[in-house]
Amino acid sequence: MYRFKLFNTRYIVDIKKFKESIRKLKEGIKTLLIIALISYIIFDFNLSVANKKIKCVEVSIEPKNIEYEEYIVQEGDSLWNIADYYYPELDNRETVDLIKKDNLCSSNLKNGQVLKIRK
Repeated sequence: MYRFKLFNTRYIVDIKKFKESIRKLKEGIKTLLIIALISYIIFDFNLSVANKKIKCVEVSIEPKNIEYEEYIVQEGDSLWNIADYYYPELDNRETVDLIKKDNLCSSNLKNGQVLKIRK
């Protein structure tokens, strides 16, 4: 126990409880800082994405043992139609997502754009 007087008031403090309270306070502050940092990163990333136009990029890393066929986008093509043409037996939603993933692009296609389609 620790005893002290402050402004004509006497206090008695249990040192073990005081240290435990300080430790919990430090953990709480660390947690708040981590949450604030994560929130800032997410908010800042969303702002940067919202303020910039994202373009398709070509990546040279491809999964092993997957063969692709190139498809050149024609006027009037959509990912939905291409997915239906190449994979009529599959659900078009999943196929469209796969084509987008393989080509790292959005649903907006341009004439002459080359798409990789899994065989």
